[in-house]
Amino acid sequence: MLADDLESKGRIHGEEGKKEFIEHLRQKFKTAIAHILRFVQPAFESRSGNYRLMGFDFMLDEDMNLWFIEANNSPQMTQTEAHRRYFTEILIRDAIEIEFALLRSRMKRVRRFVQKAAHEYLLKGEDWDEAGLRRLFKEANKEGFEPEFEVSHTNSWEKIIDLSQGSSEESGYLGNLDRSCFKHN
Repeated sequence: MLADDLESKGRIHGEEGKKEFIEHLRQKFKTAIAHILRFVQPAFESRSGNYRLMGFDFMLDEDMNLWFIEANNSPQMTQTEAHRRYFTEILIRDAIEIEFALLRSRMKRVRRFVQKAAHEYLLKGEDWDEAGLRRLFKEANKEGFEPEFEVSHTNSWEKIIDLSQGSSEESGYLGNLDRSCFKHN
């Protein structure tokens, strides 16, 4: 692996050096991906159900600078080498777990909405609050996990952005972008 190769070249030292390097690189990936997704955010906001599996290709140069190469809407998930196939199977399993939890959460909220709408229609008939119900449906149809459908702690995916919960755009990037990236009044 990369850390072992860098250790053999004297660039990092020991297991602690490997751990520090991997964590540093992981944070660089998260920051780069957060910047890319912030740039394309308007394309995602117009639709609910915005869970997407994307692939990001990066290159690391001799000076340990991370370079973004491309993003893929349909990343290749087939591998022929045994160790890559193992990790790909874990990624697919965990992605399905996330998608299923999001779907179950949405169905719970939509079911609650339908019950409320039916109850309101029975009470008010033609005088029901259609605009209010539209707002409630939009809220019920948003992406997000209900507490009983959170993903397992063993899931290999890590949330980088969650714009559904934060009180500000900055908080939605979960600390992966510097404050200087946001306009402050």
